[in-house]
Amino acid sequence: MKTAPARAAKQAADAALTRRIRKVHAESGKTYGAKRITAELRAGGVVVNRKRVERLIRQHAIQVRRLKRRHRTPPFRQDSLRALNSPPSRQAWPRRFRPR
Repeated sequence: MKTAPARAAKQAADAALTRRIRKVHAESGKTYGAKRITAELRAGGVVVNRKRVERLIRQHAIQVRRLKRRHRTPPFRQDSLRALNSPPSRQAWPRRFRPR
């Protein structure tokens, strides 16, 4: 079991890390998630685990703004429409038979 001073030290460290997470998150335009925030913190010299960053983001309800992605549907081809509406072909396909 952890002692009270150890718990207090961990809470203080988590509070300091949460402030840094909020700073990086705000600088990114609120678009960075846990992986990018972890990378930014590590680049800044902070030794931190991604799971710890994820836990703090969840606990403090830091929301990530989702970027809208544009999906384009390919143009519909007329020959595929014709294939869908045509009756099945009655053509016999040639087959190769091997003598036994």
